[in-house]
Amino acid sequence: MSMSQILFRLRHLVPLLALVVLAAGSTAGLRMVPARLLEVLSADSVSSPVYIAGKLAFKDKYAFIDYESNFFLWQNASAMQHFFDALKDSRSRKVTVVHIGDSHVQADIGTGHIRNFLQQVFGPGGRGLIFPYACAKTHPAVDYQTYSTGRWACARNVQASPTLPLGTMGVSARTDDSLANFRIVFNRFYNDVNPTVLKIFCELGDEVFDLKLKYGPDPGDTIRIPTYYTGEPYVLAYLPRSPGMLDFSFVKGSPRQNFFQIYGVSLETRLNQGVLYHSVGINGANFQHVLQQERMDNELAVLKPDLVVIDLSGNEFYHGLNEETFRQRLTSLIGKLKAGAPKASILVTCSQDIYRSYYYNIGEAARAAEIAQEVAFAQNCAFYDYYKVSGGRYSMLKWRAHQLAKTDRVHLTYEGYLLKGELFSNALLTSYHEYLKGHLESPFVAEALPQARFQNPLKTEPYTPVPQQAVPVAQTNWTPPTPPAGVPTRYYTVQQGDVLGVIAERYGVSVWQIRAWNGLPGDFIRVGQRLTIYSHRNPTGGGTAPAAAQKTTPNAPASSGNAVYHTVQAGDTLYGLANRYGTTVQNIMRLSGLSSDKLSLGQRLRVK
Repeated sequence: MSMSQILFRLRHLVPLLALVVLAAGSTAGLRMVPARLLEVLSADSVSSPVYIAGKLAFKDKYAFIDYESNFFLWQNASAMQHFFDALKDSRSRKVTVVHIGDSHVQADIGTGHIRNFLQQVFGPGGRGLIFPYACAKTHPAVDYQTYSTGRWACARNVQASPTLPLGTMGVSARTDDSLANFRIVFNRFYNDVNPTVLKIFCELGDEVFDLKLKYGPDPGDTIRIPTYYTGEPYVLAYLPRSPGMLDFSFVKGSPRQNFFQIYGVSLETRLNQGVLYHSVGINGANFQHVLQQERMDNELAVLKPDLVVIDLSGNEFYHGLNEETFRQRLTSLIGKLKAGAPKASILVTCSQDIYRSYYYNIGEAARAAEIAQEVAFAQNCAFYDYYKVSGGRYSMLKWRAHQLAKTDRVHLTYEGYLLKGELFSNALLTSYHEYLKGHLESPFVAEALPQARFQNPLKTEPYTPVPQQAVPVAQTNWTPPTPPAGVPTRYYTVQQGDVLGVIAERYGVSVWQIRAWNGLPGDFIRVGQRLTIYSHRNPTGGGTAPAAAQKTTPNAPASSGNAVYHTVQAGDTLYGLANRYGTTVQNIMRLSGLSSDKLSLGQRLRVK
C-alpha cells in the first residue's frame, strides 16, 4: 500500500478516532493518536470545518457589499444535504455542478472563478462543458477561442422556435458538409487540470460522420472517434495527455453518413474525485428559454449533477415583472430539473440591481428576488439572495463607480464578475461550514459565522445613490454658475431615450459639467426637462466647435434622418446596445443586415 493510500485511509479514520477520545473522557485516550498527526489530518479534511473556514478569502472588501448575509438560505436543510454530503466525499467521488444562466454566465468569468476556487479546495474534476460557439455565430467563454469552416446551421434557446434540438448547453450546431470543421483553442485564462476524458454530446448512429480529433501539435496527436450509437447521448474519447487544443474534422466512412450535430463537449479528469463545474449560459436567456431544451432531461441523467444552480432571473423582469408568470415558469423549470436529476440539490439565485436604458432603475428586482425565494422554499430548494448581498437597490451605481460594472448598468466588468464569483464561492463555503458544524437552521447567526480573509485594505469610498427623481434646484444650495467667458449658452430639451452621456458627447462637454451647470445630483433626467449647456458646438446648427471639440467620439450615436447608427467599441454586445437604445437584438440585426451577434471593433450598426 502506498503512502498516499495510507494517509487517505487515516484521514477518514480521524472522525472515528475523535469520537473514541471523547467517549474515553480522559487524557489517556489522546495517547491513541499523536496530537500533531490528528491536527494535520483534521486540517486537511474536506469534511473539517477548520479546513473549510481557512479557505474563505476575498481579494478586496467593499463597503456596499452585505458580507454578513453572504450564505445560502433554506427552509429545510435537506434542500442542500445531497450536495454537501457529496462535498464531504469529494476525495473519493466526483462532485458535479451544473450552473445555468444567461449573458452573465456565457462568458464564464464569474463561474470560471467559482470553478477554480472550488477545485482548489476540493480538487479538480475537469473543465466541464464547452462548445464550438463559432459554429453558432456567437462568442465563447473567456478561457478559449473557437473557429469553424464550412456550412453550419445553428440554434439557441433564445430563439422563438429553435430549428434544432437543444441540450443542457442551450445551443446546438449541425453540418452536412464533410469538409467542415471546428476548432477550440485554449488561452491564458484556461486552468489546465489535465482533463484527458472527453464526452462529446452529439447525435449518434449510422448516418453521422465519424470524428477525427487533433489534440496537439505533433503529427501523432490525432485520434479517430466513431459515432455509432452507444446507448448514451455522447461518445467517449480518452486522450494520452491534456489537450492544448481540440481540432475536429469529419470522416465520411460510409455512403450513409451525411451529417454531424453537436450539443457540447465535456472535458473531465480520469480520477473519480474533485469538482466538475459545468457553466451553461446563453445571452438573453430566461426561464422559458431553458424549458425549450428538450434533450436536457436525458443529458442531466448522465451528467448526474449533485447541484444545479438556476441563475437567470434578470431577463424575466427586465421589461416588466408579471409575478404569476415568473412564479409559474420558475416552478416549471425546477420540475424539469428534478425530472432529469432527481437526486440533485437545486439552488435558486437572483439578479442584482440593474437598470433599463441606462438610467431607469428596475425596482422589480427586489420583488423578483422575494418570489424566487418563495418558489425555492416551496419546492424544497435552497436560495441565494444575491440581490441583497450585492447591495440592494441602487447598488449598481456603486459597482459602476468602482469600475465593477459596465456603462449599461446591467453587465459587469471582468473585475466585477470576479467579485460576483468570490461572493458565490464564499457563500457556498460558509453554508457548507455551518452544515458541517450541525447548524442546520438558516439564516445563520452572523456573529458565529467564520470570518473571511481580505487580502487588500478596506475600501470604503463614500458613494451616495442617485435618487429616482431629480432634486429641484430650490431644495439645494446650488446657484447657477457664471457662464464661461466667450462660450455661447445653449439650451436643450430632453427627449425620450436621452441620457446625459449622449447629450454631453453631442455638445462636446463632459457629464459632470452638465450636472454642475444644472444642479443635477446624478445622471437622472426627465423628458421635457430643459438643460443649460455652455458650448461652442451647436448640434442643431448656428455654431462651430473648435478643432479639438469637433472630433467625434466613437460611442456617440450618429443619425441620418430618422435612422440612428452606432460604431462598435470594445465591450459592446447586441444585447447591451438594444438596452441602451430602447430596441431589440432582432431589430438591430435586421436593420444592420447581421446574420449573427458577433461584432467587430469599428463596425457601424444601424440601431434604429
